[in-house]
Amino acid sequence: MFLSASPHRYFLASLTLALALAGLVGTADRVWWMVCSALILFAGLPHGAYDLVIMRASRRGVGLLAMVAGYVAVAALVLALWVFFPQILLVSFLVYSAYHFGDSDFAHTRWLHKVSWGAAIIGLPALMSGQSVAALFSLITQTQDTGLIVDGLAVVGAIAALLQISSSRQRWFIAVVLSMYALTCWIAGALVAFTCYFVFLHSPLHLAHWRRELQLNGAGVVYGLSLIVIATIAAALWLAVSDRPDLMNALNETAVRYTFIALAALTVPHMVLMSFARNNLTSNVEKRIAA
Repeated sequence: MFLSASPHRYFLASLTLALALAGLVGTADRVWWMVCSALILFAGLPHGAYDLVIMRASRRGVGLLAMVAGYVAVAALVLALWVFFPQILLVSFLVYSAYHFGDSDFAHTRWLHKVSWGAAIIGLPALMSGQSVAALFSLITQTQDTGLIVDGLAVVGAIAALLQISSSRQRWFIAVVLSMYALTCWIAGALVAFTCYFVFLHSPLHLAHWRRELQLNGAGVVYGLSLIVIATIAAALWLAVSDRPDLMNALNETAVRYTFIALAALTVPHMVLMSFARNNLTSNVEKRIAA
């Protein structure tokens, strides 16, 4: 049940904290960008690292080395395409992410419920914080012509949120969650709101789902190693630029840009793997039942 999943409570708590911090200290400081990038990486590294565990558990008839090579090849292809067609890749990434978020967060619900949830998560930031989203997209793509993308997302976000609420069994709770998310987008900014979602809801739900599917315990080691890697990189960068404000601003922008490019590059092979693993595990269950 939606209400019984603790990550949803953590998500609401993180949104409340973000709103409080935005009211107390504001969000104009570029430090927010760096903090959000670090948090997304902290959630994203174990999120991606767990893919290796899923590969090993679901590689029926396929060699592990071949699966890893295919995963890396798809990621490299996305990166190459991003260089030449950044806006097309951005739109494709947003559409794919909306599907992935809905399918991952609500794996066993109706198609409309999945799609409307993912589209609301992607679209509400553009509806409530269009200028910051446009600035973020311009930074990611290194182009200024992103207004049409933002306007389209805003319309999709509004429609998807209404569909999500109307199709949910816990309408009032879903309405509260999406309202808090939209309010955080408006007051604290789109990047902060999305960070709360990705770190405190999507990643924990993803790991919990696949631990149940694969009957594996815990992910403490994966999170621990991820924290060590990020802390080491952050410390080295801080020592290098702490006395250079000009470099600090450049580093903030670079961190945000490449964090999202990395997410885009890894989302596609990640989604392909999820589909492969789910189909393979379902096939194995059906074979055991038939036997």
